[in-house]
Amino acid sequence: MDKATIIVGRGFMAYQSDDIVLKSNKVSVDEIINAARFSRSVIEKQDYHFNKLVQELYNRYMAKNDLIRDLDFKEEIIKAAYKAFGSFNFINWLTLQNQSPCFTAMHKKFLIETLRYIETGSRLVNVSTWTRLIEKRPSTEVDSNVEFNVSKLMEDTNSKFVGGLRVVDTSDFIYKWVKWEDGFNDLLRSLYIVFGKVD
Repeated sequence: MDKATIIVGRGFMAYQSDDIVLKSNKVSVDEIINAARFSRSVIEKQDYHFNKLVQELYNRYMAKNDLIRDLDFKEEIIKAAYKAFGSFNFINWLTLQNQSPCFTAMHKKFLIETLRYIETGSRLVNVSTWTRLIEKRPSTEVDSNVEFNVSKLMEDTNSKFVGGLRVVDTSDFIYKWVKWEDGFNDLLRSLYIVFGKVD
């Protein structure tokens, strides 16, 4: 039986779980008053889904960055990641992204960068920067020009990262991810980008 899927915050696909909740973005009275006061139009916001467990861990980390050194917190990150990716097979989750109508060139580049990080421990673009680069919007024809063929990425030893990512088990991917010096930070920030709140 296939698991139910849903589009989350920035347009990535997620497997439905108890941790995925709806963020209602109703325009507040204060926003209406401020818009009237300054002769601006009210910007309508859209509701979206996010992973509350990932968001809670990210909020705690942002409030106290040295938590990333705490072994219990690291364990929580690993468990949240395994649960958020929703599948024993990480490749299935990666492949699922192609089904999102919001899977843009930036989404693809972020995931390719993430695979590079998992394999090499480095990114061309800092993981924090991606938060500002990825937005939920419909994919265009231009976006479809950026290839995201997971099988090819996993097999191609001449790809943009070293081609040693032949594992498929989600726990193996997570292990390879967090083995790097800044791995837990990168994993948590990546989880936030993919599954967290947008605002």
